[in-house]
Amino acid sequence: MSDWRIVLLKIASMFLVILAGSLARHRRYLTAETTGTLSRLLVDFTMPAMVFAQMLRTVNPTALHACWNEPLLGGGIFLLGFLLGLLIMPVFSRKDQRTTFVFLIAVSNWIYLPLPIVQALYGDDVCARSYSSMLARR
Repeated sequence: MSDWRIVLLKIASMFLVILAGSLARHRRYLTAETTGTLSRLLVDFTMPAMVFAQMLRTVNPTALHACWNEPLLGGGIFLLGFLLGLLIMPVFSRKDQRTTFVFLIAVSNWIYLPLPIVQALYGDDVCARSYSSMLARR
């Protein structure tokens, strides 16, 4: 399948999931309480489990050697988001939602759209493959 079709398919599938959730909420299959509970489940359990599973599949000694700076960059971005979240949480969140607010600011969710596209186009071990090809050129 060509690259543009893969990108289009991933974007369309993301929007179909959003549309399904919107229709379920609009038709009152999901109440505000249910939506809140599902959101907490996603943030507190599902997303950390997905991150952990992805790390188990992709992090290996070769990838760490080739892309040693990426974990540092990711940690720096996370720390910056965490500090920003702590700074602005009193203004933008209620007391009972502050920990979730800081988490959502620290762990940026812009990755949800590009990550499936990159994974479909290049696979799990992009960094390790690029490192191997770099060594082969030497």
